[in-house]
Parts: sequence; structure tokens; C-alpha cells
Amino acid sequence: FPGHPGDRAQLDAAVRALAAQAPAFADQPLFVLDLVEAARHLASLEIDSQLQAAVAAYRAGDLSAGDRARGRVEALALAIDALLGVQPESLASWIDDARAYGDTPADAAAYVANAKAQVTVWGGEGNLNDYASKAWQGLYRDFYLPRWSRFLDALKAAGTGPFDEAAVTRDLVAWEHAWVDADTVYRRQRPADPVGGVKALIAHLDPAWKTNA
Repeated sequence: FPGHPGDRAQLDAAVRALAAQAPAFADQPLFVLDLVEAARHLASLEIDSQLQAAVAAYRAGDLSAGDRARGRVEALALAIDALLGVQPESLASWIDDARAYGDTPADAAAYVANAKAQVTVWGGEGNLNDYASKAWQGLYRDFYLPRWSRFLDALKAAGTGPFDEAAVTRDLVAWEHAWVDADTVYRRQRPADPVGGVKALIAHLDPAWKTNA
């Protein structure tokens, strides 16, 4: 996507180079954090590309191609979410910290809702969404992916006919605020083998890499 900063080819090379060093540094937490973050960034660029491919395919009436692209989006988003359990912060820790500030159940619920809004809707009605977004475990699986899926469902249903973007935006805003208000319990899940997960993610992005790793 021309509007994205950076060089994807160099990022790809950097992720592979880091992964190649894993046998010597896999027991170093900071190395693992850097490896996972670089892989997440690379995979997120591919998600962007596949979202654009899904949108183009559905608008052209090619449902099979659209479904394939969104299937790739889902697989990558879930893989990223699993890997991000190595980070010191997650959606779960953010919510737990906010809840701990409350002296009463009502205060705790208000703090949790505000904390969830801060990293998603920012308290607005769609104009400042994702202003303070975070690449945290929990957000990919339970916020970003369902939101993408909801939009793509609407686009697929419209087919090659008119697409009521304003109505879809209203639906998404309502869904986002319902997500903020929901009292959902999240738990951090640390990946048992983050290095192996990164290598699997690279292989998913480039199946040929598996034979050369």
C-alpha cells in the first residue's frame, strides 16, 4: 500500500535474519520481544493487503476470491494475537489494572469501560477511532478481527449492488460501543514456543521459506 511508511522488503529480510539468530538468543526475553514485534509488523502489512484484496473481490462479485483473502486475514490475525502474549502488556492486563483502581463495583466498571474506550473508540462516534490503538493480545482476536469481519460480511452481502456505507458505519460504531460496554473477562495466554510461532508465521507468509529455514 503506497501510503505505508517503511520498506516491506527490508522488514521481511530483518524478520528472517532475527529468526535465524533464535537458536542463540531464544532464552533472552528482549530478543523474543523484538522478534515477535517485527514479525507482527510484517504480518500486519500482509493483513492490510489481504483486506484490500477482499474488498476488491467482493465489490467485483468474486465471492471465492474474497473469502480466500478474508480467510488469510483471519489466520494471520489469530496467529499475531497468540504471539503477542509475550508482551508485558495485553488487553487483559490493561483491563485488570483499570478495574483495580475502583473502590466500588460501579467505579471499577466505569474505569474498565473508559480503559477499553481509550484504546479503541476514544469516546467518539467514529471520528477518532483507533487514535490510541495498541498492538496487544486480545485486541486482534476480539476487536480488530470481528470488526473487519463485520465490515466484510456487509460488503459480501451487498455484492455488486449498492453498498450503504453510512449504514454500515453506524452498525460498526454501535458494535464498537457495545464491545466497550461488555463486561468480558480476558486472560493473557503466553505462547509456549514464541520462536516456533514466529517461524510458522513467516512460513505462512511465504511457504517456500519453510524449506530454507
